[in-house]
Amino acid sequence: MWYTVKNNADALEDFAHAIKLNPDFDKPYYNIAMVKATSGDLDAAIVEYTRLLSKHPDADVAYFDRGLAYFNKKDNGHACEDWHRAADLGNANARQMILANCH
Repeated sequence: MWYTVKNNADALEDFAHAIKLNPDFDKPYYNIAMVKATSGDLDAAIVEYTRLLSKHPDADVAYFDRGLAYFNKKDNGHACEDWHRAADLGNANARQMILANCH
């Protein structure tokens, strides 16, 4: 709810609380990463996507979005690695990004 009204601090607090309640639920990890990415803190977003992937290594969307964060940092090597992982997990958007950006 907080994130949809652009109150990032409250959203991050709620997501952190949700993780404390259920550390195995992956959505709060993803939401934290998204808030960080959309607020421009790409390094923190990458850390959060990595944290999510350590718990859920089959999260193709997290690989895709972490790839976007790397891409926005002008790190195409890591971006393409993540998009290849996402594509291997069935992510169609990753396949498009590979075709457009990974040569």
